[in-house]
Amino acid sequence: MRRSLLIACVLLLASTMAEAQVKYRAKGAGTTTIRYSAPTYEGSLVANGEEWSMGVGRPTTMGTESALVWSEGVVFPGQYTLAARRDGDQDWSLVVREDTGQGNRNNRDRRAGGAGGAPRRGGNAGGGQNNRRGGGPGQSFPMTQALLESKRKHVARMVIDLRADKDKALAKEGGGLLRVRFGPHELSTRPKVLPITTKKGTLGEPYIIEFIGYPTDERLEELFAGEGKELTIGRLTLPKTMADGGQGGRGGRGGRARPARATLVLVPGETPELRLRGSVSRTLPGTREGDRGAAKRLRGAVGKKALTLRAGKTELTFPIKPGSFSKEPEDDGGGERR
Repeated sequence: MRRSLLIACVLLLASTMAEAQVKYRAKGAGTTTIRYSAPTYEGSLVANGEEWSMGVGRPTTMGTESALVWSEGVVFPGQYTLAARRDGDQDWSLVVREDTGQGNRNNRDRRAGGAGGAPRRGGNAGGGQNNRRGGGPGQSFPMTQALLESKRKHVARMVIDLRADKDKALAKEGGGLLRVRFGPHELSTRPKVLPITTKKGTLGEPYIIEFIGYPTDERLEELFAGEGKELTIGRLTLPKTMADGGQGGRGGRGGRARPARATLVLVPGETPELRLRGSVSRTLPGTREGDRGAAKRLRGAVGKKALTLRAGKTELTFPIKPGSFSKEPEDDGGGERR
């Protein structure tokens, strides 16, 4: 009897969910893959302030080889979990968290409210450790909610898709469209999906720098000329230095060790500055030269003595030396601490 009941529950769960994935590759960029378990729609969404893991039985995950860029921040290549947080009646955010692998273990054999984990107001929303208020650190990006008036556009099972933006001009510059459709509801957000160029070397210690291939447009040319707003242009990783100050090995309390990382932010001004923000924190002052030959995208290069950036006809040079990328450089090392 107990075995028959167990089989019946498994069949019920299987009938209300489906494994799915979506892959997208913008021109010149790497592949982004989203995997999820699609629940069936049961008539409501989560309450304000709560999260929905956009799936059932396990987290919705995203692996990307590209940079996903919003005005609010950048998601660099890596493995992530995705959730949707309801901030108000019509206000939503896409929550992106680094996938440490802990989520799958914590989520094993857990069910959300209702058959198939479909969202219920005031209850859980589709399986996963993120169906609650909060959910640990992560990045949040605004989503637009729409109610699909045509019943022909309604979907019984949740569908996630990532594609080029419908606006051809935006798509040409890497514009993407990420949509979540569930019953009569649609949530969407528009990141730029841009290529990454990776540079590896040793400057006192091994480093990896990932440069974002922004297309050279008016905004980027203004920034390289010393005007406009600051822009995140890349990420530094020190694979042999841990974020908590250790060297190699595993992280504390059985967690996965995380390498020291910092974002590279280009700051405009008469003297250009490259600021490292994160586990490494300092400012590298640079110089500017024009008429260097047109570059259609932002290009970065790292040598033993300088890091260079090019966009359009302008080249920025930032002197570096051993210690410039280290967490604890020598007193006269590369760059001012800030």
